[in-house]
Amino acid sequence: MIFVIIGGASGSGKTGLSHHLLTKLKDNGMGAQILNMDDYYHEIPEGVDLEYFRKNTNFDTPDMLHLDLLQQHIAELNKGKSITKPVFDFKSNSRVGEETVHPSDVIIMEGIFAQYFYKKFGLSNFPVVTVNITTENYLDVIERRIKRDIEQRGRARLEGIKQEKKYVGPGFLKYTASSSVGADVYVCNEHRDGNEAQQLMLDINAAEIVAEVNRKLKEIESGILQAKKVKPNVQEMVAKSHLIAGTLFHPHKFEGYFSGVFGDFKGNYEKEFSEEEINQSQLTI
Repeated sequence: MIFVIIGGASGSGKTGLSHHLLTKLKDNGMGAQILNMDDYYHEIPEGVDLEYFRKNTNFDTPDMLHLDLLQQHIAELNKGKSITKPVFDFKSNSRVGEETVHPSDVIIMEGIFAQYFYKKFGLSNFPVVTVNITTENYLDVIERRIKRDIEQRGRARLEGIKQEKKYVGPGFLKYTASSSVGADVYVCNEHRDGNEAQQLMLDINAAEIVAEVNRKLKEIESGILQAKKVKPNVQEMVAKSHLIAGTLFHPHKFEGYFSGVFGDFKGNYEKEFSEEEINQSQLTI
């Protein structure tokens, strides 16, 4: 068994990529299942008004998830045991059922805190392929997330923008961006005009991950390190990709701390932006 850990900003396309990867793995004769970290969110406390809870709760912190339960489930799957996990509904902010996940050739775990979880709970001891998904412009991510929340979670656009400024953006910088360094595969999930073009791009990205899974399995089996693709300058990539986050929360520059999850980079990182770049990247309602 091998785990594929897919992390990235809220709205970056993790779920869509995960389902394309699931299909691609099965097409290659490998069994696979998806483990969505969103299902491990804490429920709304009893007696609390739903609208109040939505507007005043920071969902963009790992403290809102049952990471201890997720850790237990990952360990059981790695031992070849089936698990029964919760199914979470964001419209009601509550659990609406359970789902059984069986051991498989590949377990795909996706979520905004996926790579943070990888670090905190020591999954480096497990056979893992790590994937970071982003876009060239954080505004694209914001718009995708707001559109999703309107269509799937019954939220208003203004509420989404307020959440972005107060919780989502800062949470991204603190947990997701800081854990993105050193992934095995980087995916730039740009929007493509037309469903066919978008699907083709996702298929190409999924095929790259499958190739990395096969490379890692061969490495494990043979005990010989296999050649890897040259990685991009992730600090620059994150700063550029999330210029909107930088201008929303840290005017004139990107400020982030890269935790060295994978040993590639550790420490504070700053990226100065020009006035022209800042003016071009303002988020509007």
